[in-house]
Amino acid sequence: MEPIIQQQVATFLAKMDSFCSPSPSDNKGVPVGGTFHNVRRWLNLFTFDVIGAAAFGKPMGFLEQGDDLAPAETWDGKRYHTHAIRSFHTNSRYDVILAHWPKLLWLTKRLTQWHPGNKGGADFTALTIRKVRERKESGKPAGYTDFFHHLLQDRNGKDVGLSMFELEKEAGVMINAGSDTTTTAMTHCLYYLIRNPPVLKKLREELDAVLGGQATAARYEQVKDLKYLRVCLDEAMRLRPPTSLGLPRITPPEGATIAGYHIAGNVTISVPTYTLHRNPELFSDPETYRPERWLDEVEGPRCRTYVLPFSTGPRACIGRNLAYLELQILIATLVHRYDWCFESDDLELSTIERFNANPADMWVKLWRREPNVQA
Repeated sequence: MEPIIQQQVATFLAKMDSFCSPSPSDNKGVPVGGTFHNVRRWLNLFTFDVIGAAAFGKPMGFLEQGDDLAPAETWDGKRYHTHAIRSFHTNSRYDVILAHWPKLLWLTKRLTQWHPGNKGGADFTALTIRKVRERKESGKPAGYTDFFHHLLQDRNGKDVGLSMFELEKEAGVMINAGSDTTTTAMTHCLYYLIRNPPVLKKLREELDAVLGGQATAARYEQVKDLKYLRVCLDEAMRLRPPTSLGLPRITPPEGATIAGYHIAGNVTISVPTYTLHRNPELFSDPETYRPERWLDEVEGPRCRTYVLPFSTGPRACIGRNLAYLELQILIATLVHRYDWCFESDDLELSTIERFNANPADMWVKLWRREPNVQA
């Protein structure tokens, strides 16, 4: 997947370079002129393009056009355009509310047909239908095997036999899971790094030693084993996991004993990730962004055991390796390549609760930095 990601990183960097502030700086080294840009939205466009290329052999084209307007098609063939991010986010909040009463969906869906979230879901489905039909028309991409290929054929080349309805549902999961959570993790990591200059300085020292004066994006081989980079990412996901609720599970009919408590059968249970990650019995000063805790002899093992941003077990996030691949390459590149600032030094980035705990818009001013290259 790295060549696919690197192509989108190159496009992303070209956009960021065009936003850089070149004007003289003040006594803090911050450019006096220039404008602020919503980096959260641009990261969202980036992750959509990555999953488009990885899953369907072709990026969405969002970075190039600077917008998330995408072709859509209804089941009966009517074509139009819709905004991918808005349609998904609007539907996500609607779905996560109705999902608390699954046995009543036959009624609640009918009663809420007027709701914008219902329309958002229809638009996102239409976007996915168009993507699936487009991929079936164009065929397998040259040079690599995309994810969609494995929905059509098994490892022996035999037709899997999924219906168009099943293909659309599988494709919809790939698009939303492959874009929204990774955007959330990237945005929060950048937020905490900008808010914590000593951490940012230490990470840059690690990156400068490896990347030097390199003008191109970091390669995975260069950054995959960088310990401080990894713990900076993990600490951001501890404090602000992309999904703050704990994915629900149902106990077996005979019940289950969990952490010493017997839970009756057929009961929905959940451990909220956000709460678990802030447990003061596990983590010292749990509200503080402190990547060093992951390297501590006592607290490090607790972090690796109890920080579960991708859930755990056989139902854990299937795309976590792809997410880390994107995170390590892009965050390393952005930290090494640019300096950043917020409009306010004490910015508190708010969270919008949907299925995922999405960050609000994050406006930054950025400019090129000079890496500290050792002679």
